[in-house]
Amino acid sequence: AAVAGADYISINIPYIKGEGGTHGIIGAPVMEHFKSDAVLLNFARGELVDSEALHDFLNRNDGARYVSDFPDDVVWDHPNSI
Repeated sequence: AAVAGADYISINIPYIKGEGGTHGIIGAPVMEHFKSDAVLLNFARGELVDSEALHDFLNRNDGARYVSDFPDDVVWDHPNSI
């Protein structure tokens, strides 16, 4: 996977609704390839990230971080969410 060796993963894609769209495109199947101390940068749209999968990933990996200008209700107060 392209994200396997990345220290930083930046999301820079549009949000597209519907089948074949980008809703939740960054989910558990992608995050399982993240390094345990990866930093996910999301300045696109919150809907691109599966919040539950992200919450689980952050809980399992103390060195991981999520940076967003609009964290949702699931991760906004997580200590690893900025």
